Amino acid sequence: MNDYLQRRNQKFYRGSTTVIHPLYEIELTNALTNLTSYLDKSILAKAKLLREKSLTSIALEKCWKNNNYAFSEAQQCTDLIFKHDSVLGNIKNYGKEIETNILAEYQNTINPQNVNIYKKNTRYGVGEPSQLLNEKELEVAHRKFLVNVHLFQRFYYYYFAKYLFIDSLKNVE
Repeated sequence: MNDYLQRRNQKFYRGSTTVIHPLYEIELTNALTNLTSYLDKSILAKAKLLREKSLTSIALEKCWKNNNYAFSEAQQCTDLIFKHDSVLGNIKNYGKEIETNILAEYQNTINPQNVNIYKKNTRYGVGEPSQLLNEKELEVAHRKFLVNVHLFQRFYYYYFAKYLFIDSLKNVE
């Protein structure tokens, strides 16, 4: 591991441990892309399909049946139902919300100074903002975080999306 750090640092100068290393950014971006594409192709695709199916039946009832709408008016009514649906919008924005949460958690993992400043300014703890990770601790924290994203957070966000967009909507209909 030490040789890996030396070779990497020869390629990229690492002057400060408070700035994310370029290779760490690449690895984190790849992990986030992997996570969001897994969710988009699995549970979010199913949730979007089920929501569009229920919206189609709503649009059929409100816009097409028993109304004096012309074809273009009924089509506009259907488009408005799909465009202004909050659940469908939440499904589309779920991946961006996950990325934001994971990036914030990563920043607090890599730079514990942020966590200590938070603890110092709240009533839950008193911390001194003097803790910074050295290179080896930074490498270990980075690897642990990536393993956490690939193993734990992938399934956490999967089941959370399943609960939010599929299981909870079954009770409503």
